[in-house]
Amino acid sequence: MNANLVKAGVAALWTYGGRGVGLLWTVALIAQLGIADYGHYAMAFALAAIIAAPLDHPFGVRSLRVDEHCYLGERTTRVVLGVGLIGLGLCLIEVNFIAWFALVVAGGEVTFNAYKSRALRDGHPNITQRMDTVRQAASIVLGGIYLFAASTPTLLVAGLLYVAPYLVVAVASGMQIKSA
Repeated sequence: MNANLVKAGVAALWTYGGRGVGLLWTVALIAQLGIADYGHYAMAFALAAIIAAPLDHPFGVRSLRVDEHCYLGERTTRVVLGVGLIGLGLCLIEVNFIAWFALVVAGGEVTFNAYKSRALRDGHPNITQRMDTVRQAASIVLGGIYLFAASTPTLLVAGLLYVAPYLVVAVASGMQIKSA
């Protein structure tokens, strides 16, 4: 069997695992906070996708095609852009849940995609999908423990715990671009 097909199959399995964990998170949010808070979370997540996709997609496409020097420069730009979005979102925590959460998730995804781009560029989609699933599981475990352990959980604290792994990603991405 072709090694690339095996890698693609493993990547798909990691993707399905991440989707399954995401479904558990949806059930936990609705069960512990109610449909209204889940609606705010869903709107913020949708806005994050609207923000991140057009900013990150050109970099993602180019990262596989450009020479190493250009790739390293663009990866640095992605990290700076992502961290900037995270910072802007953190400034809005007390203003609006949808705004801050969307910006932090969008920035986190842009930063994380920059971090994962080396493995993808080197032909390892299975590694990138594993990283995605591990990050999502970490977010959901942190938020889920809070949702079920707190006597009166709030969307704000659950959201903060959900995005905490993106801060680890931001630090790791900064170290990655510094060492390049």
